Amino acid sequence: MTLLREVMERPLDPGYAVAARRRTEGAGPTRRGVALTLVLALVCGALTARAIAELRRPQPGAAQAQAALQQEIRRRSAAVDAEQRRLDQLRAQVAQLQRQALATRGGDGLAQEAQLLGLLSAEVPVTGPGLKITMNDAASASTGTGTTDPRATAGAGEERVLDRDLQIVVNGLWAAGAEAIAVNGQRLTARTA
Repeated sequence: MTLLREVMERPLDPGYAVAARRRTEGAGPTRRGVALTLVLALVCGALTARAIAELRRPQPGAAQAQAALQQEIRRRSAAVDAEQRRLDQLRAQVAQLQRQALATRGGDGLAQEAQLLGLLSAEVPVTGPGLKITMNDAASASTGTGTTDPRATAGAGEERVLDRDLQIVVNGLWAAGAEAIAVNGQRLTARTA
């Protein structure tokens, strides 16, 4: 009950009552208080500026790590290109050996079946009428100063072509009756993830 009585009899904290009485008497903030506030503001500003400068300063190993990563990417890209050339050579060799084997056995039916299986497994290029769809990222909303306006973007990734966008287009093409589909020159099959 004492808490309720205290609230009813003295609704204002004594510290607030003293501050209100000083304000009505015309006693404003003291010079010492204003000076202390200014000093604290300057110290906080200096600390914030120092923190920003430290965060923006490049890390000593960052440039070296970036250069090492770029060199590794170039090295592995060259290795992938070499393996792709080797794969193309082996595929050509297999195709020639297959033709020779089918020619010696005199199997036109086997050759046609091999051709059909090559089409289904995306080993043989297809020809005929086609449709080319080009998907590009949207132009980013910029303020003219080269910075992106965060208010102009609706959400993360909505201005970029994502894997789910390609999946929707490819599934739509399959549903429309496409017989063969390639994405960036890579043929898709029923087993393509």
